[in-house]
Amino acid sequence: MRFLYLASLCIPLSIWSEQKMVYQSSTEGVHIQTEWVVDHQQEPIGIVGKNRGNDIQLKYSPSFSLLHYVETGSTAKAFEVVREGSMLIINNETKTKKLKLGNLPWVQEFKFGFKPFLQSSDQEFIFGIVYNKDNTLQEMIATKEKIETVTVNNQTYETQKLKITLTGFKKRFWKAEAWFDVKTKLMVQYRSNEGPRTPMTEVILLDFST
Repeated sequence: MRFLYLASLCIPLSIWSEQKMVYQSSTEGVHIQTEWVVDHQQEPIGIVGKNRGNDIQLKYSPSFSLLHYVETGSTAKAFEVVREGSMLIINNETKTKKLKLGNLPWVQEFKFGFKPFLQSSDQEFIFGIVYNKDNTLQEMIATKEKIETVTVNNQTYETQKLKITLTGFKKRFWKAEAWFDVKTKLMVQYRSNEGPRTPMTEVILLDFST
């Protein structure tokens, strides 16, 4: 499943019926690969990720607004979030909880959640995300920075760099950087930590095919 990139660079991501991607996450020398499949023939659009016996399933509207997120598996606790209007309904192994999102976009997986923002001329994008360790809703902001050429896994991309932070005073405690191919909108690299004095995690795109 090696790259078909040279043949596909000028083809918009949305016209393919299915894409397959492999990402590698690295933290302090520990590497985890996750295989993702995006199926545009489903309605709503279905995305499935698999790693080490864990499954992540996402459902998106045709405009790529997140509707449903489920995480299950051998090492991950069951975690489900569904959007119902202005509310997010969280179901985990012990209880159900409702969070008021309002009109904010909901992003739970950075690899896919910024597609409408990247396709727009907007410079900033405010969104909500559910922190699954304590089932709280956090408000974040993604900001477009410079167009940057990066080389990842021996492949060179022209990318849109995003800076992602919490909003308000919390932005001092956490930030992330992500690079998205300007033509396909695929995330090719990501860096962040969990907060002050925590190890850095890097995610890179290893493979992409259609």
